[in-house]
Amino acid sequence: MLGKAKEVHWLLWGTSVLFLVYFAIDPIEQLLGAK
Repeated sequence: MLGKAKEVHWLLWGTSVLFLVYFAIDPIEQLLGAK
């Protein structure tokens, strides 16, 4: 798996990051007491 990261298309990386951020926002806000 290591060393294969460069073979993955940049758009797939970007989409994965967006999903992680989207699903991480709610628990982070709850931890910080924003809600």
